[in-house]
Amino acid sequence: MLRKLFVSNFRCLGENFELVVDGKPTTLLVGVNGAGKSTIRDVIEILQRIGRGPGVVEDLVVARDKTRWGHDHYIIIEVSVELAGQPLEYSVAFEVDPISQAVKIATERLSSNSWKIFDRQDVHLVTRLTEEHEVAFELDPKQLALSIIGPPQSHPIEEFRKWLRNILIVAPIPQLMNGISERGTLFPTADMENLSEWFRELIVQFPDSYANVTGFLQNYMGDLISIQNEQAGRETRRLQFVFGDPKSKEPFEFKELSDGEKCLMVAAMVVAHSARFQPTLCFWDEPESHIGISLLQRFISDLKRGSGKVGQLIATSQNAETIRTFSQENILILGRRDHRSRPVVTKASELKNKGDLADAFARGDFIGGPGV
Repeated sequence: MLRKLFVSNFRCLGENFELVVDGKPTTLLVGVNGAGKSTIRDVIEILQRIGRGPGVVEDLVVARDKTRWGHDHYIIIEVSVELAGQPLEYSVAFEVDPISQAVKIATERLSSNSWKIFDRQDVHLVTRLTEEHEVAFELDPKQLALSIIGPPQSHPIEEFRKWLRNILIVAPIPQLMNGISERGTLFPTADMENLSEWFRELIVQFPDSYANVTGFLQNYMGDLISIQNEQAGRETRRLQFVFGDPKSKEPFEFKELSDGEKCLMVAAMVVAHSARFQPTLCFWDEPESHIGISLLQRFISDLKRGSGKVGQLIATSQNAETIRTFSQENILILGRRDHRSRPVVTKASELKNKGDLADAFARGDFIGGPGV
């Protein structure tokens, strides 16, 4: 579970920005345009790419990501998590050369309490895969240590990498989802263009996930009988949905579904994925725009139930009704005074004025950050 995110000198987040969620299963980030919600998503996506990719600087940050008004030459990302009861803290600092604008890794470390699992300064890396065994060697300045160290499967390094690569970032664009797959993947893109590939691979590797997906959808599509992934070529498959009487009805092609129904399929996949890869962090950008406010609370309940209450959802919103859906204990408000100020994060539960938070947001009370 994610506990804290620390970012310094990255885009609009400025210096020493902290987002503390304390392992809560649901968190809602509220803020007007420009408050930093999308930039937080971008940081989480960098962490996801660290888990999924080769871990080279070019795939993660570029010089223009550095805060424009900052004087420091380092972009720093730190994340604190708890996995299977073990606290882990990971940090990486990217150094931006002020002349050439080249980016390299300055420091990188992973620790658990007093155990420094690995510690990197420039190209010099020291690993301690056990607290007694230490190995030192050198790395390419553009290569992350986390991506290439090869510990046993149950080692904290591998558990942390698994958590990173299974992060889900959801901002679906229904027009890009066509129901056709040439291959499978367990790594969906944020826009869900490869939703069909995700379904294909999840069902192949975890056949029981089919029941998770159909069961979720049948709560909202009462006449859904089954989902078929029919062969349409040598390697090609296409999603079809059977509604009503399967003997008398032609299946619906995925592309015939409404945009809202396609996004319900996304929600069903998030629930099924979270049930298989625990714990899963899901960041969903304005979910009410995709599945509707009336279904959001049920989705959250299904997500908690399917993941054994170890899944985690961070959502963003500017919608008054969505704000009312969440407890104030689970709402964080982001506000910035101007374009050269970092966002201020305020817990809704600590506001002095305990009136209707949604109404206050609609009036524009929080544009520069709420008073506490």
